[in-house]
Amino acid sequence: IGEQEFRNFFPFHKPALEVLRAITYELTTTRSAIHFMHQTLKHLLKSRGRELVRLWELFDEAVRYEEDPSGVHAGLVAIKTKREAEYRAYEACRRQIDALTKGYLKVHRDKAIKVIQTLFLYHLARTRQQGITPEEIANSVLIERDPEATPEENIQHYETIAENLKKELRQIARSFDDDGRPRYRFDPVFTGVDPREEFRKARDEAEANEVMVREAWEHLLALGEWPVRNRQMTIDLSSQVRSIFHKIAPPGFGPEDPSLAPAREKTMEIIWQGRQVAGRVEMCDLGRMAAENVPLPPLDSAQTDLDFAVLISTRPAPAQAVTKLLAQRKDPRVLLWTPDELNHEEHERLLDFAAYRKLVRDWQGKETEDAVAVMNWVAGALEAELGKIARIVDTSYARGRIDALNNSRLEFHVAGELENILAPLVDRILTATYESRDIKFEPPFVFRKEEGVKVINGIVKTGHIPKGAKPNQNISAAQNFGFGLKIIKKSAERELDVADNPYVQDLWAFLDEKLAD
Repeated sequence: IGEQEFRNFFPFHKPALEVLRAITYELTTTRSAIHFMHQTLKHLLKSRGRELVRLWELFDEAVRYEEDPSGVHAGLVAIKTKREAEYRAYEACRRQIDALTKGYLKVHRDKAIKVIQTLFLYHLARTRQQGITPEEIANSVLIERDPEATPEENIQHYETIAENLKKELRQIARSFDDDGRPRYRFDPVFTGVDPREEFRKARDEAEANEVMVREAWEHLLALGEWPVRNRQMTIDLSSQVRSIFHKIAPPGFGPEDPSLAPAREKTMEIIWQGRQVAGRVEMCDLGRMAAENVPLPPLDSAQTDLDFAVLISTRPAPAQAVTKLLAQRKDPRVLLWTPDELNHEEHERLLDFAAYRKLVRDWQGKETEDAVAVMNWVAGALEAELGKIARIVDTSYARGRIDALNNSRLEFHVAGELENILAPLVDRILTATYESRDIKFEPPFVFRKEEGVKVINGIVKTGHIPKGAKPNQNISAAQNFGFGLKIIKKSAERELDVADNPYVQDLWAFLDEKLAD
């Protein structure tokens, strides 16, 4: 029919034939590749296939092929016999994927198997030994993520599958080329411990060990930098993931090594009505405090300059315990925040984190190849998983409740830094409590404690602002004097009867004149 017409309908994907040709060099006759193609084509014609014949569709024929090289005696020279160790490694991968009960690979099981088959045949062909890119994997499997997916979305889909295979299967390896692109390959040759098996053992232990789970939760509450040393370098396993409570978590929460734990803060400054106010913000077990009749710490603002307190429970606490503690303290400026119980999915992620912590505890600091392999695997796994694991803290506290003495179940939104979450709540309770809510300082100026001394100076000192003074000094002095006059005027409104007191009327006129200036 001619070469051009033959090319127009030839149904085989060209890269698949290149791999198949390289594989059949292993076999005893030159016609074996044609046999694979013929048998696969007949099967697809029978099933009314309408797509290009892809590499994974040649898989079953390639690994089961039998030939009779002498023409007399049948000899089994199938790849699964000649490359028995590699084939057993492939079968182990397939069994492991089939055994999964959840996750991305469970949802996309068929594509995951086809990716493994593709990488396995590339390995047998001894071509592209550095691995193939996600785009090449997508172009080999040639099954779209969904009918509307763009090429970029399909490539990302197969990269996600490959990443999950690398995490789940020790036979799938990843490296990076000179351009920083990931390349994936099938590598059946391995020695030493299997990090995945070590992880499964650690997770099984965590399911039966409440202490491991509790310590994992406490570490998540304090999650900040997580430096771990091995013989090559010091790596930060946190991957820049931070808990919203990492600045205030109790001592002992976080990495096991106390020297690695940062200093914890117990006070927080928030802008209220244009002024900076400070308060105590710390974590404790509110349920246990109520059970043991331990009262909430007093604010004692006259001595401490603290205007509010937020106590965040490290564990869920019943509403009765919260009500009891607030009633004992009788201070409307105290907020109590309790988280909700973890749901099933969150608890599963917490168990994963407990298992990662155990691997770090057991293997960090050791000089063996096994230790380096395990720690590198943990670092790679946490880089992909820690963000989702750490999010269980946000979601459980977002479902929880924040209560004050006169305000139950305050509305709040967990987003951003802790200060951003608490500022609207502190504003609400202070506005409802302090009479000084009437005195507001307009932005961008913020009234801080240090300004109090300037206000006093502005009230008690005599004199004037000389002409030609520097603008910053001029503004500062004028503002200080103005703030002092405003405070006097607000005090007059509350304490004095302006209409019936001639002295106050004179003072009032004086203040109005100075404020106008």
